[in-house]
Amino acid sequence: MNAGVGPSPSVIDRLTAITVPVAGAPREVRLRVPTTSQVIPLALEPPYRAEPHISMRLQVELVHVVSTMDGAPLSFADARRLLDDPTALATLLGAREALIDALADRGRVRAECPICRAWEADLSLLWYVLALDAPPWRRYEAGVLAWPPFLSDPRPAGRRPPGVPIASRLSVELPSAAGGLPAVTTSVAFAADPQALSAEHEAEGWGRWAPWGEMPPRERAEWRRGNAGFRAMLRLALALDSLEPAAEPSPESVGAMPVVDFYCLDALYHLAHDLDVPEGGRPLLRCERCAGSFLPVLAAPEPQESSR
Repeated sequence: MNAGVGPSPSVIDRLTAITVPVAGAPREVRLRVPTTSQVIPLALEPPYRAEPHISMRLQVELVHVVSTMDGAPLSFADARRLLDDPTALATLLGAREALIDALADRGRVRAECPICRAWEADLSLLWYVLALDAPPWRRYEAGVLAWPPFLSDPRPAGRRPPGVPIASRLSVELPSAAGGLPAVTTSVAFAADPQALSAEHEAEGWGRWAPWGEMPPRERAEWRRGNAGFRAMLRLALALDSLEPAAEPSPESVGAMPVVDFYCLDALYHLAHDLDVPEGGRPLLRCERCAGSFLPVLAAPEPQESSR
């Protein structure tokens, strides 16, 4: 995981402009960061993480991730040829993972002091990983197929020390802003209500955006409970309190985000909500305005349950 400073234009150019050997001949490829709706719904759950499902999903993902090959847009036929070339595919998937990881971990978290509400800590995802002893994870299995997001399924909230104040607000400056990517939003805030992802609230979200028993329109074929990626998009929309510039959190607004923004928020929710806060005060912050102490995590509903 990277520190929270945006990559320089030269670094981004190096990550997106690559040479790929295709059938033994070098091809100049330009990568791009796709939107959330283009690739997150492609995540597969068992028992579907097998052929032919994997190849079909990768072919679609390549069309969205590769902007051009030798200056021309990538066609589905081109993507099929890349899939059939092990060296070309390994080169492309490795470059894709490097690009997504380099940007997704660059978000900045502002944790508001709940005592004076006049000071915010400036934190990175790496800070949460170290402070909460988070186990390592990868976004892609063996660098190939994306794992379903953390938010695909409900997880119990981690334990919090009793009597310790919790941040009154967690807002996030999104990686796309630091990376200079085109984006519909630059910052978001998580809902302070610990019931934001309660079963009742989630049921309301499904009824509003993807009612049970109704066939989604063709352009939103993935808007269904059986799609792990869409479940995560819907649950993230429920977990967010605001988007800036002003927009209502919804699966549509989440889907319009560059996927690096989604991955940043998915990881942060996992770190700040799902994990236990270890004893010893390591994650405890001291406000520079009022000298009060607090935890920069999301509040856990009562009764609390241990994280799995």
